[in-house]
Amino acid sequence: MAGTRRLIGATLAATLITSGISAQAKPTPPATPTAVAAPLAVITAIRDLTPREHRVQGFILGKPDTITIDAVGAEPRPGNGSGGAWPAAAWIVDVATRRVVWDLRTARTVAEANGLHRFEGRIAFPAGTYELHYGSYPANSVSFGSGNILQNIKTIINKAKHDNAYQYDGPYISDGLYHQFGITLRGTGRVADFRELASARWGDVAMVAMVHPVRHDAVERTAFSLGRPAALEVIATGEMTSGDASDIGWIINADSRQEVWRMSWAKTAAVGGSPRNRVEHVTLRLPAGRYVAYFTTNDSYDPSEWTRMPPLDPGSWGLVLRLPDSSARSAFKPIEWQPVPASGTLASISKVGDDESKQAEFVLQKPANVQLHALGEASGNEMADYAWLVDLDQHRRVWTMKQPATTPAGGATKNREFDGVLALPAGHYQLNYVSDGSHAFGDWNAAAPVEPEGWGVSAWVPTGPVDPATVIPVVSTAKLKPLAAIHHAGDNLNVEVGFHLDADAKVAIYAIGEGAGGGMQDYATIENATTHRSVWTMRYSATDAAGGADKNRQFDGTIDLKAGRYVLRWRSDGSHSWSRWNDDAPDNPEGWGVTVAKVP
Repeated sequence: MAGTRRLIGATLAATLITSGISAQAKPTPPATPTAVAAPLAVITAIRDLTPREHRVQGFILGKPDTITIDAVGAEPRPGNGSGGAWPAAAWIVDVATRRVVWDLRTARTVAEANGLHRFEGRIAFPAGTYELHYGSYPANSVSFGSGNILQNIKTIINKAKHDNAYQYDGPYISDGLYHQFGITLRGTGRVADFRELASARWGDVAMVAMVHPVRHDAVERTAFSLGRPAALEVIATGEMTSGDASDIGWIINADSRQEVWRMSWAKTAAVGGSPRNRVEHVTLRLPAGRYVAYFTTNDSYDPSEWTRMPPLDPGSWGLVLRLPDSSARSAFKPIEWQPVPASGTLASISKVGDDESKQAEFVLQKPANVQLHALGEASGNEMADYAWLVDLDQHRRVWTMKQPATTPAGGATKNREFDGVLALPAGHYQLNYVSDGSHAFGDWNAAAPVEPEGWGVSAWVPTGPVDPATVIPVVSTAKLKPLAAIHHAGDNLNVEVGFHLDADAKVAIYAIGEGAGGGMQDYATIENATTHRSVWTMRYSATDAAGGADKNRQFDGTIDLKAGRYVLRWRSDGSHSWSRWNDDAPDNPEGWGVTVAKVP
């Protein structure tokens, strides 16, 4: 303050001289003017922050300069929910290197009894482009609107004009001290615009790609190829705790779908601001091939709306991919990539909604490796929305989407993904998918998965286009040419279909129904149409488990019938039937009902 008083005094003296005011009556010889340092120009300033706001301003120093910094921040107070982080602070980032070159939290400040920290000093900076950041987050609660519809409309209009429509509460707010938060820089520099900041970012360091979601519940991806083996440097900044991963990234092999890296708590470190801000810096040795880098955000706290103190480099939230070896940069190429390939797909069920049961078939002419990719909903250790694969020739399930064999699919924790390869023999196959009454495509009750349109299951040949000699996609679900059939049997039925035999014959019967307690509740019978006597009944003791719930039972066998006329009948009770399952569906839900066919 003494220096300030001397400056004011010298300025006042100079003003008195230049204005011709004198304390003496007679003229006096001109006095030698006192040298007065011109006030430093303001380069940039961040002031008038709300209790929940992050602001950034770029500036450029054309030459080395010693900048005067005047800043006020705040240390944690009990009850502000900051987790030990300062709720208000300023810092400066070198745009080219992304390094923090000054931070109020580590500077030598003057601490006041009320929790404020002040810094007044001069810091030498080299020429360059910089970002000035300020984070103001003392609010531990925020409310909006009054409950009155008209007043809320006015509040929304006010919000569009300024930020005082929100009601904040917390330390530094009730006493009004947050109004003092801010920073001013003085020196010879100038403000930088967006284009100047973008062109200076990372300098000459080879940043080949960035995956940077800037909104809630977002998934961003970038696909690329490496023409030769290379060391890929990955900088991943996201939101994590030891027991939860909210905003994270990962990389997969685009062809094998195998995960090559995933951001993990054990390998991350604090990156400033909220304790949940974490960074992982790793170098991956990747072979030549095709890759996909992902980053996902949850429903809060990201660059679109920081609700707590952001990390030191908010602009790097997400994945930064770099190739330190300049000779490898020409081997990096962005590519187009889709989760389910357009070529090579055998069957696909996608965009499955609530309470749906869907099927799709394909035929393998010879053995093949088949890639299966499925997205579904977990409920604890079980699956609520899930897929399975049935060998229609053998009437048996050969794969089921089980929760322990799945991985997180992004978004809500209950979103699960299966991605693997099955070695299948030649045969006729059916993909099945069933969903419950909530959380599905078009009606999410929590954050959607990374690839929401893939909610369902797809099968394809991972080696490329379909070879007609290997696979034949099919549309029709009819495999047998039946004498009679009752398909998709529902609740409360007593239906019949007639058929006749010109000669004695062996007939095949395939039926799936509901049975429990030693008896059948949904079942088939065959009656002689002339005598009205039963010639075959689907009895519990003659059935086998049909997959899914224990009460799903199937008959798969043959009987001998004399020439004549017959009636195929189906009876069912009021629950658990085609598309109205009250427990797990059978392996082959399409077969619910009965089919009678003449054996060749």
